[in-house]
Amino acid sequence: MHVELSSKIVILHATYDPYRSYPENMAYSEDDGNIYLLPTFHPYVWVIKKNDFSKKQYIQAASTIRMLAHELGHQTGTLDDGIGQMNNTKKWENPIIIGIEGYVRIKYKPYKLY
Repeated sequence: MHVELSSKIVILHATYDPYRSYPENMAYSEDDGNIYLLPTFHPYVWVIKKNDFSKKQYIQAASTIRMLAHELGHQTGTLDDGIGQMNNTKKWENPIIIGIEGYVRIKYKPYKLY
């Protein structure tokens, strides 16, 4: 699959890198335009529902679309930095995903079930 971001070609590989450590090897982006995303990998993330003024927090398995939105943000040069490591999530992932899923991610670090 090819996606164009400001004349930059991005190649999506539906696999993981066995030479990187888990779980970082399941979804990551390289500066050369390659995104590696294992479609069966769905870490749990903290989210809130759009327009839910109670701000009730949920734990949700990250969809492949959510993870792709996040990795596409990295292709623009946006990092997981800033307050709570949320810059890329706030700038790219949430705006792309809110219309699709209706939930916004509120914490960068995944929820650990163990």
